[in-house]
Amino acid sequence: NDAPPNGQAGYTSLTHPWSSGVVKWLSEETLGIKPLEPGFKTFEIIPHLGESLTWVKGSTPTPAGIISAHFNTSTGLSKFTIPASTHAKQVCIPLGSSTAKSVYLNNKLIWQAGKTVRGNDFKMSGNYGCFIDVKPGNYECKVVYSKVIKSAPANDFQWIYPINNLEQDSGTSGNWKTQYGSDGFILFNYIDNGQHLQQLPAYVASSKLKSAANIRLSLPEKGEKVLVNNESNYRFFGAIITQDPKPTLQTMTIDLDVKDSQEHRLALYFLDWDSNSRRSAVEIFDLKTLKLIAPVQLIKNYQNGKYLVFHYSGSLRIRVNHLRGNNAALSGIFFDNKGKVAN
Repeated sequence: NDAPPNGQAGYTSLTHPWSSGVVKWLSEETLGIKPLEPGFKTFEIIPHLGESLTWVKGSTPTPAGIISAHFNTSTGLSKFTIPASTHAKQVCIPLGSSTAKSVYLNNKLIWQAGKTVRGNDFKMSGNYGCFIDVKPGNYECKVVYSKVIKSAPANDFQWIYPINNLEQDSGTSGNWKTQYGSDGFILFNYIDNGQHLQQLPAYVASSKLKSAANIRLSLPEKGEKVLVNNESNYRFFGAIITQDPKPTLQTMTIDLDVKDSQEHRLALYFLDWDSNSRRSAVEIFDLKTLKLIAPVQLIKNYQNGKYLVFHYSGSLRIRVNHLRGNNAALSGIFFDNKGKVAN
């Protein structure tokens, strides 16, 4: 339940897309309360539970009051409220795949298989029993089944990504040469502000940064947390960082143009150098299609340094998102052949 990556549009409200998208869809389609006139003066309630849901319960506020509904295909019990000064064109009770024998409304029999008791204001329609032109009031409906068919179990669908073997390494810290970078490396702002110490592998044509700011500091007290240089004889702290509070600059991207289609290993090193409770999220895209090719990775508690390590093939766009703290900070990138570890 950590914060998701921001919307790449500055200060992003997560309540707007939730309330205008997901909640609207759940209310109108799953719960089924849908307006037919402005202000819900006229509306309908037709829930859609699919093959696996057995119940739904919720409400929708309107200028005239609250419309509420509760449907349960396992027990056959349903409740709904129509506010004063409104009118429900129809309220449909879901039956699932079961067969109804009789239907009661407020404890009165209104329908029986093969015999209509109430009249033309209730009808069976497919897998629903529908009340027509429902006036304001509180209603309780009971469906008695002659044949009960259990709902299908919900399927647990798994997202499948081309990159799914991501790991986080908190032990290696700044001593990257023992584990990473046998093919090449980029140490951001290691030489001077805006100047990176890098040796790209032969299979990487270029690396391009976008929307990143630079930081370079002398941090002798941080010791082995700071990346050692390629000669292993001194340490300096450099990083690229996001630029909050500047609008739309809460993210930064690194494009890696890879020449071949072989599988390689990549390691990204994050260091929260001043222990500012930085929390960042990393998204990995195919550079050509810009499709997300890995699950979003949350990087937190990286005051002692943390590597994000994964295998990949082809060109990449890596987007680093600022979630918590002053900014997101990336200190280095390290290239290796598949499974290859530096000696």
